[in-house]
This record gives sequence, structure tokens and C-alpha cells, in this order.
Amino acid sequence: MTFGGRIVVWDSDYNRTSTEEIGGKAKGLGLLFDQGAPCPPSFCVTISAMRQTLTPQLRGMRESKDLPALIASLEFPHDLVGEIRAQALSLPTGAADRPLFAVRSSFVSEDTAEAISPGIYSSEVGIGSVDDLPAAILRVWASAFTPEALAYRRVNGLPVHELGMAVIVQYAPTSVAGGAVYTLLPGTEDATAILIEWAEGSPADVVGGRVAAKTRVVDKRSRTLSDFPEGAFHATHANELVAWSLALERAADSPLDLEWLVDDRSELWLLQARRLPFPALPATTASPDRFVAEARGTTLRSAKLVPFRLAGEADINTISASLILPAAYTAFKRNGGEAPPEVVAACRLVFQNYLAHGLVSIRPVYWSALDSGDLMPQSGPLAAMDDCLAHVANFWRFIKDNG
Repeated sequence: MTFGGRIVVWDSDYNRTSTEEIGGKAKGLGLLFDQGAPCPPSFCVTISAMRQTLTPQLRGMRESKDLPALIASLEFPHDLVGEIRAQALSLPTGAADRPLFAVRSSFVSEDTAEAISPGIYSSEVGIGSVDDLPAAILRVWASAFTPEALAYRRVNGLPVHELGMAVIVQYAPTSVAGGAVYTLLPGTEDATAILIEWAEGSPADVVGGRVAAKTRVVDKRSRTLSDFPEGAFHATHANELVAWSLALERAADSPLDLEWLVDDRSELWLLQARRLPFPALPATTASPDRFVAEARGTTLRSAKLVPFRLAGEADINTISASLILPAAYTAFKRNGGEAPPEVVAACRLVFQNYLAHGLVSIRPVYWSALDSGDLMPQSGPLAAMDDCLAHVANFWRFIKDNG
């Protein structure tokens, strides 16, 4: 078979290759490689390679219940076998003895904030021979058509029978401890801290819930790791993991879920990066044409908003305050760095109300506590509408220009 499309993409090119070619998981790895994070070297067998291999074999069979078994039993194209073997043998592993490989799924909609796809597709870790890689790739391709995978895509409104599976072939360090780290606390939408989960052995055991994981919550600003337990994963690793988590969150401008391990040489490796959904806005303010809201009772997560959030749950007094919502900043960015008229009008209504009673103070409320001290400080007392509008616009430009 002659391939007309690209067969493999090296890890250094993930961030410059479309998700439609390498899938969501490889795209997430692109962030790690571009930021110089400690990530095992890899290459990606593209979605084009899958389509050119499987399309002639699968015509008229996409509804077949035997499709996964059929794909897994196919003969791998000879020229593709040679390409995979050559790339795997050139993969820098740093291992003195025979290296192990991981073969990981990277479906086009996998590891995105909208469709994380946990446990839906197959990955195989610990393959000891390059000769075993083609069969493992076929098995990962086959996992895209299991009843569970088809049902998952159907429920989530994704193309059900899409040939959309890339496969990552990655050096697999021997794991002595591993787990996951979240820069947005699961279940709370609290962005002020990091959650680390870990256990001895493989990170897959923690991610898959097969072991009872240890946990530690770390405040993003203080980064305090006192009384950290000794073991294969210790305080030095945890400090390095926290530092990388914060740096990558800032680079992605998004909360992240990172999978990681510590190998038998006590080195930390980051294995994959998933974007998490941003903290949700209240239903009453999520509409694009709503740019402001009252602070009292807000569900937005920020340390500065805790008193206003509590005011919605208990009979306590807070100073009257309003929020200019993230939707207003989004509209500002989409308008080329200028506030559109509807945003200006919404802000004017807010400031007009307060200026009628005296001076106005404006302070930034970022979704994350990450380095929030670097943001523009609270304004001085403002007495004029133009000064209020100018301060907000200058703050937005500062955020836009500084990432």
C-alpha cells in the first residue's frame, strides 16, 4: 500500500499539527513539549495513516458488532510496519537496557475540555519489542469501535463511526509512583489550589480508580508542602510537579489535568495534559449578551469573592458590588482589543449607579489564584465615568498582552 498522507508526526511538531491529524491527546502533549516539560519522547501515527489502512477493509461494515475483532486481526501494511519500526528504533529513550514502549490512543475528540473520554479507548504500556508495536496499534485502533466507545460518542453528540484515531508511540519509563494533578479542584470549581493524587506503581491505577490514592491539596499562592510523606514520591518531586503545573496552566491559559509518574531513577515525567472546563458561570449570566452581574451570591470562584458568595447562603452584610463578567473581556478580545458598544453600555450602567453615590474602586478578580499578585492592582478612587471605563480597558489590554 502506498500512503499519500503523513504517516507519523514527531513530538516536537505536535503543537504545530492539527488535532484532526494527531488527535486530542497528542495535541495536549504538544503543550508539554513546547514548554520544555519532562515528557517521555514519542511520535504519533496519524489519523491519515489509520484511514488509509482501514478504509478499504471496512467498507459496509461500520455497524458490525465484530468490527473491533476484525480490525485487531488485520495484517498491518508492510510499508507502514517498516516506518513504525524505524521511528521506534530512533526514539531517544535514555535507557541503558532494552527500553519499553507505551502505545496510547489519541482520538480526534479525546482529552478535550468537552470530551475527556476517560477509559473509553485503549492504551498499552510496557511493550518490550518494536516488532510488537504494529499489532498494538491495531488493537488501539480497534478500541475506537467497541460498543462502549460508539455509545460514548453517540451520547456526547460526536461523530459515531468516525475513523478518527491517531496513536502515540512513547518511551515508557518504569514507574515506581504516579498519579494525576488537577489545577482546578474536582467537584468544587475552586481554582485557588492544586490537587495531587498518587500511589506507588502505575499512574493508570490511580487514574482508573483501582487503588486508594493519597491526596494533597496545595495552595497556588503559598505552595506550602509541609509534612509531606516520604516515599517513592516525595516533597522534592511534589514541588517540581506543582511548579510545572502552574507554569503549564499559565501557558495554556486554562485549568489542566496532568498525568505523571516518578521512574526507577527518581525522575519525574509528565505523561499527558488535558484541558479542564473553566469554572461555570451561573445560568442567568452565561448568555453572551449579559456582561455584568451583582457580586452578592455569585458562583464565580475567587478568594476575593468569598464574602459575596457567602452572602448568598447566609444572612451577612457585604458592601454593594457588581461584577463585569468574563464574557465582557471575551467580547473585548474578539473585537480586536476594543470594547464593543454593548460592553461599554453595560459598564456605563454599573458605574453610573455607583458614581451617583460617590467614588468608585475597581479591582481585578481572576478565575485562578495563579500569580494573581502580578495582575494590575486595585484602582485608586475614581470620580469620573471616563476614568472608570479607561481603567477597565487598560486592565483588559494588560491581560491580553501578557497572556
